[in-house]
Amino acid sequence: MVVAAAVIWLGWYLYRNQHLFRFHLNKSAPPPEPPKVVMGMNITRESLPDDIVAAALAAWDAGQGREALSLLYRGALSWLVTQRRVPIRDSDTEEDCLAQVTLKAPQEESRFFQGLTGAWVQTAYATLPLRREDVVALCKAWPFAGKGGAA
Repeated sequence: MVVAAAVIWLGWYLYRNQHLFRFHLNKSAPPPEPPKVVMGMNITRESLPDDIVAAALAAWDAGQGREALSLLYRGALSWLVTQRRVPIRDSDTEEDCLAQVTLKAPQEESRFFQGLTGAWVQTAYATLPLRREDVVALCKAWPFAGKGGAA
């Protein structure tokens, strides 16, 4: 009975820890290419203005709130997948993206992205308008300026 219990325990242990026994032979393989489109939104650097914050504020002042938040959201995603190598896939939802950013990005960027995601979801899906002060606060808190990210 002891031998049977040991075999069962060993099988359970191996099953639960199978990730420890996988070997990757090609460790020099390049990292996967970051996505160019996430949730149908183009996040390539070429698709964004040079000054994302100024363009977002201009869009907001022109009455295009959804476009303003889209610029901020796409700009943040672009930075996070290209510079921070956050493993976001083209099929990820806002919640999936937020989970990955929370795990992989520095705390300042993670906190900013959490607030931005809430504002984006509120504007894009719930169609609840933000106040200008909220958008200005997001623009002032933009954590990617000065780090090679568009400002």
